[in-house]
Amino acid sequence: MKKTLLALALIAGFAGAAHAQTSNVTLYGVADGTFIYTDPKGTGDSTQEISSGNLNGSRIGVKGSEDLGGGLKANFQIEGGINMDQGSSAQGGLTWGRQSWVGLSGGFGEFRVGRQYLAGFMLADAIDPFGTNHGDASTGSTISSSANITRTNNAVLYLLPAFSGFQAGIGYSTKAAAVGCTAATVGTPAEECAGSGNNPTAITALGLYANGPILVGVSYEQINRPNFLAGDDQKHLQVAGTYDLKVVKIHAAYVKEDDQFVGGTYGNNSSDSAAYMIGATAPLGSGLVRFSYQDRNDKSATDLDRRVIALGYTYNLSARTAFYSWVSDSTIKSGGATDDSNAFARRQLGVGLRHSF
Repeated sequence: MKKTLLALALIAGFAGAAHAQTSNVTLYGVADGTFIYTDPKGTGDSTQEISSGNLNGSRIGVKGSEDLGGGLKANFQIEGGINMDQGSSAQGGLTWGRQSWVGLSGGFGEFRVGRQYLAGFMLADAIDPFGTNHGDASTGSTISSSANITRTNNAVLYLLPAFSGFQAGIGYSTKAAAVGCTAATVGTPAEECAGSGNNPTAITALGLYANGPILVGVSYEQINRPNFLAGDDQKHLQVAGTYDLKVVKIHAAYVKEDDQFVGGTYGNNSSDSAAYMIGATAPLGSGLVRFSYQDRNDKSATDLDRRVIALGYTYNLSARTAFYSWVSDSTIKSGGATDDSNAFARRQLGVGLRHSF
């Protein structure tokens, strides 16, 4: 399934035509394994590793819906990530770490409650030439907010019905991450703390227009620090789109990140940054050529900028099985000067096989 279509399906939800069956349940999955060779530009040894989910995240899931009559449906999806290289659960060991939600849909749109995708990731997934995967080639190398802060816990999401190519959604999380309830709390409880100001809440919103060759969207996220942690709330604004010329599709994105939590850790040092990506995909034979150029301008005191150039190819062996590969070159600049001593100054080669069912 094309990434753009996947993102549109996420936004549109299940609202729409009624089915002949009153209910349905689908078991599905993805098995994706990769060999990655990483060569540092500075001192240090190269790394050879077997990885998982570099074309599509390896997973197993169950989804379904029930027709309740009058255009109303009950929907659900539970999906767990799998590390194919180790046989363990992905997403930090969560059993259903990719998605776990239940909702209602109808002419009004759709409401969902549970662990769900953030709007910024849905948009990034639709416009990234590498589909927010492929190791360093992913926009996650430079656009930290959208591609790396993928899902949120304890969320309610409302998806408006699609209208003349326009789609939109807004969500709120009562506790977006597992952190303690006070500065002295030991451990990281996932359940909500008493007092709304003691939880890292989140707001997520997306507006999307898709019509013919054009796909363009705007997403916004605000992740609020608990009261007992000093600092400002984290904000992400992303504008992105694609234009399909048939022989080639153009991809572009611009992201502004304010008070980005370094390493995704609440209470850690924060920074402001701006990043952009331009890229292209083109059909070739039974596959797809992928290219992107990314640049991240770090506006913090550390001034660590990153540039990534990547080229890849996906060859479809069948409708469900694909071989893929990519090469990427990552450059780090510190204070405007090239810094090959940084661990992310490196070249990378990946080859993999994905099967979906």
